[in-house]
Amino acid sequence: MVVTKKIEGKPVIGSPGHSTDEKRQQVGTFLRNADKSIKEGRLDQARAELKKVRELEPNNAYALAFEERIASIESQAIKEKTSPVPPPEQAPAKAPVAAPAKPAEDKAPPPQPPPIEKPVAEVTPKVEAPAPPVIDETVLAEERAKLEAELKKQQSAFEEQAENAFQRKLQEEIQKVEARYREELANEQQRLEKEITEKLEAQHTSRLQELQKSMEVERITLAEKERQSVTLLKAQLEAEFARKLTTELDSFKKTSTTEEKQLRAKLEETLRGQLQKESEMQVAQQRASMEAEFKKREKEIDQSYKDQHNLFLKESERKIEEKIKEMRAREAEKFEQKRLETQKSLELEYQSKLQKTLAEEQKKFDERSKKAEAERAALEQERKRLADTQAQLARAQENLKAEMERNTAQLVEHAKQEVADAYERKMELLGIGIPKTKEEKTKLYYDRIREAWASGALTMEKAQGLMELQELLGMSFEEHAACESNVRLQLYADAVEQAILSGKVKASDTQTLDEMKRRYDITVEEAANLESLILSAFQRSATKAIILIADDDVDLTAAIKDRLRELGYSVIVHDSIAGALEFLGQSPVDLILSDLRFQGEKMDGFTFFKEIQKTPKLRKIPFILMTSMDEGLFMRTGVQLGIDDYLTKPLDLELLVAVIEGKLKKYRSLRES
Repeated sequence: MVVTKKIEGKPVIGSPGHSTDEKRQQVGTFLRNADKSIKEGRLDQARAELKKVRELEPNNAYALAFEERIASIESQAIKEKTSPVPPPEQAPAKAPVAAPAKPAEDKAPPPQPPPIEKPVAEVTPKVEAPAPPVIDETVLAEERAKLEAELKKQQSAFEEQAENAFQRKLQEEIQKVEARYREELANEQQRLEKEITEKLEAQHTSRLQELQKSMEVERITLAEKERQSVTLLKAQLEAEFARKLTTELDSFKKTSTTEEKQLRAKLEETLRGQLQKESEMQVAQQRASMEAEFKKREKEIDQSYKDQHNLFLKESERKIEEKIKEMRAREAEKFEQKRLETQKSLELEYQSKLQKTLAEEQKKFDERSKKAEAERAALEQERKRLADTQAQLARAQENLKAEMERNTAQLVEHAKQEVADAYERKMELLGIGIPKTKEEKTKLYYDRIREAWASGALTMEKAQGLMELQELLGMSFEEHAACESNVRLQLYADAVEQAILSGKVKASDTQTLDEMKRRYDITVEEAANLESLILSAFQRSATKAIILIADDDVDLTAAIKDRLRELGYSVIVHDSIAGALEFLGQSPVDLILSDLRFQGEKMDGFTFFKEIQKTPKLRKIPFILMTSMDEGLFMRTGVQLGIDDYLTKPLDLELLVAVIEGKLKKYRSLRES
């Protein structure tokens, strides 16, 4: 945190010597408006915009370059106005002079050799009369062939692109439709399964209630039968007791003595007790028998209920499975029919669109062909007109031959020199090679801006050259500003990091950092965004080196970590390639030590190295691969990929340390250079 405070504490927004993002945006807007005004021919408006730029940045290189460009345009206009006027017979030939002047400011690639000859014929129509017909025919044939080849190439590329887009879109639509129908099928299956389940559960509940009611009725019936049996038995016993009592009483009635009466009473009481005991015993036996029968009957009813319940469940499950199978078969058939119908409709629709697009492109191609044919006819008419002009010039040549030959020679030489200088300038700016694609143009422009800023702030000459190259490549001012911003930030970050790691800049040396900011025109806001990089560089300079270990062998990584820390290295360990890549995306390291195989991961050490090589900032970091497989195939694969070294397990820690120190020395020397 101390370093951060020192870095951001000195410059203040609006302080002299430091730009701000707001100020840079204003300057960029004014320059963009000036560039647009110059291209549209509004030079006064362009001067007004440049005046605003000079008020904010008096020594802005691009403003100086634009002013020089305006002065050059005005000088050229004055020169054209004051140039010698040709004889009346040459008046018709003056029109073509203005036409070829536009391609010089156009955004097309640099002119080919035929256009170099055109200004000569236009400036000196007196003596170039025989040359134009031959040159025009050659140019016409070449341009027409190029145009037809380009149009055929574009048509072929468009057809291929349209076909690929059609196939890709068709597959996407089919996949979407299939996914939608699968989702609908799954929802319908869930709904039907839920509906059938609820219906079967309702039937099961109803059947269960019926069985419970039947069982309850059976229990009540058995209880009523038992009650009736007990009542009947009691009545029978009471009747039997009364009969026996009556019999005994009748037998005792014959006696009339008192003793007999007493004896009869005793006997009656004895018989009554005996009969009551017998009655109770028989009732108990009957009750036990009926209870046993009731329990047996109850068990049979319960078992019958359970058996019927199980059979009902099995039958219900069987019916559910059958209905689900039938439903799935029906839905699968419907889905297949809908998929085929959708695929067919999509194919017809995209085929129609493709045919329509091809017809439109064919129409455009025909229109371009007609336009080329019209241009050819115009060139033919121009050739005839030049031939007529030649005849007129021949008649006037007797009186002005000597003077015109001298003037013509001078004008021809001057025109040739101007065209040659312009062509050489453009070829020099392009580095001889002519970029074709947008990426190539952006790459070339990026490299030229980097070369211009490599030695510090821009000069007017460098800015003027960049503006010319920008127009030549057909790039907008916004693209120029984006490229320049990336170049400045990258150069500043590289310079600061190299100075810190080499020990040339300390944490307290804010003056040197401020000089670097001024050198690459870094604003306060841009410097604040790069503070994390500067802080990381200071931290790296405080340690011997930062080493990243990617290995899932805990014991091995612990041993390597302990040994390297003893020697003053900072060690970071990750047991997965994904974790290591995530760390590398956020923090820089000085060396990577990786295993070849990782348990449970699809990626291996070779894939890890390939992923690192995709990032320009990580390509130069030494990469050492470790494996327990000492096979020549793996070693050859690693060497072919560009891996710095290859070590086999079990590792010799001292050998590992020696390899690491050797690679770090080489890495530091490359980084400092």
